[in-house]
Amino acid sequence: MNDFELLTFASEMEKNMNNEDYRPDSDKLDTLMAMYYERFGTATNGMCLNPRTLVQGTIEHGKTVSIPNLEKEDVASWNEKDIFDIFDEIKDKPKDISKDFMCKRPIDCLSHQQNKFACRCIRENFDSPGQFKTWVDKQITELGTELQDLLPKPKIKKTH
Repeated sequence: MNDFELLTFASEMEKNMNNEDYRPDSDKLDTLMAMYYERFGTATNGMCLNPRTLVQGTIEHGKTVSIPNLEKEDVASWNEKDIFDIFDEIKDKPKDISKDFMCKRPIDCLSHQQNKFACRCIRENFDSPGQFKTWVDKQITELGTELQDLLPKPKIKKTH
């Protein structure tokens, strides 16, 4: 699909969002999924399969202005590391780093806009997508523990 088809598909889905009977074309969904894997190397949980995220540029005055992705080869190389790790049976070693390496405003970062979960900040701090996913899972687990600690503990009534 080209940018125009992606934007048309996005508009169609948004227009029918509240229609329970609407079912998007399965061929378009398959193409969309393949495009996500090609562009981002993954379609993991937490990643919205919005066709607009695949558009290669920005929209100005109703027209798509193309912005070349200068990191395309670096992203492809980084994504391939997971494949080699699988064949070499290398387990992802969790990295213990803070969230400070991430962009403060991802919406302003062109690398993040074009590469999402393979942006420069992430690639420079993690050896592979698998290592990044391991780190994300660890962060989510730690956050869940912190949130549980904030909840009030149930009081147990003592009976005599």
